[in-house]
Amino acid sequence: MAQVEIKIPSPGESITHVELTRWLVADGSIVRKNSEIAELESEKATLMLIADESGKITFNAPEGEMLEVGAVACVIDTSVAPEETTVAEASESEALVDAPSGEKVEEVVPPEPEKKPATPEKSPTTPSESTSYDEVKVTPLAAKMMEENGLSVEDVIQGLRRLRGEDVEAAMSAGNLHNPVGLRQPVSRESRRERLSSLRRKLSERLVSVKNDTAMLTTFNEVDMKPIMDLRKRYQNKFVEK
Repeated sequence: MAQVEIKIPSPGESITHVELTRWLVADGSIVRKNSEIAELESEKATLMLIADESGKITFNAPEGEMLEVGAVACVIDTSVAPEETTVAEASESEALVDAPSGEKVEEVVPPEPEKKPATPEKSPTTPSESTSYDEVKVTPLAAKMMEENGLSVEDVIQGLRRLRGEDVEAAMSAGNLHNPVGLRQPVSRESRRERLSSLRRKLSERLVSVKNDTAMLTTFNEVDMKPIMDLRKRYQNKFVEK
């Protein structure tokens, strides 16, 4: 039984630990070579753990655990190889039929006859069922196009129908009605704590560090410009004349 160890790759310089965020496959399942099996997260980036070989995978670490670079995350048993037969090969083998002479002959499947689309018959509408389009707003451009092509409002919005009592009852039975103001359920204010990922934790540390260690100042310099404005008014006319 050949065992292949899948180790944690290095995401970059100065990174010694990564967090195994989640497994993308189940423990004991069959994986294929070069497939993604886990998601890793470091202080700088998120990367995927790739299967080096095909076989049965066995986890060595749970989700959320911090692992050193180079540590064994899982083991793949290559003696249990996945099935190589694909769906395309299976369908192709079914299409080939052995002839009496031993030669393989492709089975000829007759083409299906073309089906003509059935034209729905228009059911006559009675005056009581006719829809009123008095409240339909038609833009000038739409009215011009309808006039040029000989269309009416009913031709354009055909397929729409009025709401019936059965539709309202169906909506009520399905529970799609909004709760009245007096019967609204109270909003839940429950909170939960979740562990920060390595990347988010590092970002939070950097943001707090910048706020505490960096001087963020705004400087205002006030200058009395009245003498300069007086000089400008005194010599403005002479300057313009030149």
